[in-house]
Amino acid sequence: MGCIMGIQRLEWVSPSPSSITLTLILAFILIGGQIQAYAFVDDVPGIEPPPLYDLLRPLSIWPAMAILVLPWSLMGSILYLTGVCGVGGLSAIFLLAVTYLEASWFVRVWRGLTRTGRSIIVISSIAPWIPSLPAVPRDPLFFVSSTVLGSTVVAVHLTSSYGLLKVLYRLVRRGRGVNTLFPRPVGGGAQPEGCLITPASDVPSSLIARINPIIPF
Repeated sequence: MGCIMGIQRLEWVSPSPSSITLTLILAFILIGGQIQAYAFVDDVPGIEPPPLYDLLRPLSIWPAMAILVLPWSLMGSILYLTGVCGVGGLSAIFLLAVTYLEASWFVRVWRGLTRTGRSIIVISSIAPWIPSLPAVPRDPLFFVSSTVLGSTVVAVHLTSSYGLLKVLYRLVRRGRGVNTLFPRPVGGGAQPEGCLITPASDVPSSLIARINPIIPF
């Protein structure tokens, strides 16, 4: 019981059918987008097309991939400019790990949204592709794949960002920062051996009441 507080806040990381399915979809976008990137160098002699290139050519995957990795690429650039990490692209392992984390966080936040909130996310995600409607008669498969995959990525980013901003807002509003999530023992109570989180029995009920609503999803 002593280590229960705080650990439950990471329960959204646990695999679920929804998070695994979404991770597979995002992974398909990552891999398919990388394959379609060959179109930028197909006129260079000696570079052979990657596997499945001809099969995926009728689809529009690369734009969705570019949107998916945009925030992660910006983060990598910031870390490089600040000297935290050296030069180098985002590794496949890092991309897959971040994809799973964002997919899991999206599922957690999405379940806590109201019907109105979900409608706003859906409309905002589809709206950028509305101007492309005249292209449907010419290439319906290209348009459908672009809209479905692109709007899915936008919805994931919007929902995940909303959830993160809401958590940060609640933390700042309470003015407790990290100490609110991981408070020190109250009344001199001893920590359970091997546990870095304050036992629930040592925390006043008034403080627990302030901690619980931090992540209301």
